[in-house]
Amino acid sequence: PGAVSKTFARDGFVYLPKIGFVRMHAHRPFDRTNVTQINVKRYADGWMANIGVKVEAAEAGQEMETAVGIDVGLSTFAALSDETKVDNPRYLRRAEKRLRRAQRRLSRKQRGSRNRQKAK
Repeated sequence: PGAVSKTFARDGFVYLPKIGFVRMHAHRPFDRTNVTQINVKRYADGWMANIGVKVEAAEAGQEMETAVGIDVGLSTFAALSDETKVDNPRYLRRAEKRLRRAQRRLSRKQRGSRNRQKAK
């Protein structure tokens, strides 16, 4: 508890050792004493901290009324136990079609040319 309270000394900020205070945007309010982990990543535009918090199911408001089973298949992407069917998005077929067209265009370019390099 002592380290957690120092970690959140200011509202809207999280303290990271050797870095200092980093701005934080909390998507949900959370109790600072229930923090279980903090993962830190550095991006080109700054630092980002993912904060894991231990939350009770009743607090989260995620009480489930019914459960749904999911069956992943070939003809349909997913079939739910409440008889709902989710169609297959077929991303691979679309990508193959685009690749076929690009390879045809590449084959027409003269070998060793700058346009062939760009098409490649």
